[in-house]
Amino acid sequence: MKKMPMRVLGKTGQRISILGFGTAPAGTRLNVKEAVSLYEEALNSGVNYFDTAPDFAGYGQAQKQLGHLLKTRRKEVFLVTKCFEPDGEAALKLLKSNLKELQTDYADLVFVHSVGADKMNPKVVFGRQGCYSALMKAKADGLTRFVGLSGHN
Repeated sequence: MKKMPMRVLGKTGQRISILGFGTAPAGTRLNVKEAVSLYEEALNSGVNYFDTAPDFAGYGQAQKQLGHLLKTRRKEVFLVTKCFEPDGEAALKLLKSNLKELQTDYADLVFVHSVGADKMNPKVVFGRQGCYSALMKAKADGLTRFVGLSGHN
């Protein structure tokens, strides 16, 4: 079998697979056993970038399912989760909840998710008490290695 091509992600220095695994379909359609088997197959095939989010973001049980894989193979996965809370305190609470569901103590990348959407007003998100500042603190505290932005609006 050919090896999965890898690329460096931006300025992170991290080599990730050119194919990422978005976990929402598994989280909303598969049971735990089926989802973990699918995640293992992807990882065994060279996919190391796993993108997830909590249930309320449309990902169903994906984070909880992925947590089962991470218990034994965390070091092989570049783990991405999302924060869809404009307020810093709420963002940190959500990140900690995400990490608990994922059964890990850190994410590789946390996206300030959907900047510009209904409640993700950039003035709040990037304000002194906003999500971005809180996630940068979370980075300093070791809860995430990188902070990124995503937008759909």
